Amino acid sequence: MSHSHQLPISSEENSAGKNNLLLPLVTISGIVFLEFLIMGISLGVIPAYVHSTLGCGNLLVGVVIGTQYAAILFSRHAAGRLADSKGGKRSVTLGIILSCLSGLCCLLSYFLTQNPLLSLGLLIMGRILLGIGESFVVIGIFTWGFIIVGPAHTGKVMVWNGIGMYGGMACGAPLGMLIASGISLPAAFAAIALFPILSYLAMLQLRNVPLPASEEK
Repeated sequence: MSHSHQLPISSEENSAGKNNLLLPLVTISGIVFLEFLIMGISLGVIPAYVHSTLGCGNLLVGVVIGTQYAAILFSRHAAGRLADSKGGKRSVTLGIILSCLSGLCCLLSYFLTQNPLLSLGLLIMGRILLGIGESFVVIGIFTWGFIIVGPAHTGKVMVWNGIGMYGGMACGAPLGMLIASGISLPAAFAAIALFPILSYLAMLQLRNVPLPASEEK
């Protein structure tokens, strides 16, 4: 009877494997962190902007905030379809673009406050774009990350995504208020438009991966 022998993995090889995973995991977490950072920034400054600058009541403040989460809910399926058919990179790229446009809508809203209805409409459009952008970024980065690290490490992708999500939200709201009070409200809206550029630069550091043959379209 023949016996198969498995060679032991050296500590150097084990360390190299961990290092090979660490960089993409940190990059993935960073992209998610930046996406949720701008969500936090918007939550820190938009309620006061809608109430004080646009003169809207508390109910409308809630509606403006809620539109983003409705957009997340209704765009999840489309984000998953795109990630499955075209790949995570395509989904993340689209999400980053939409998130950037969201900040531009908020910025334009500020400069059109002399027309409160138009300003409010642009702000709501910005919230919708941010919600859709979040869906495409998060679903895309999950799909991409799972393929990069392989099936044995999918749990790590979820952990690092969670770190990015909650870290971004925790930092975003105080950062938004700090920018608005220390610089100006338009600067906070500009930050929402600019941080996605950093996400795009981080995304370029992730390696391209082919879709499984059965999923390519």
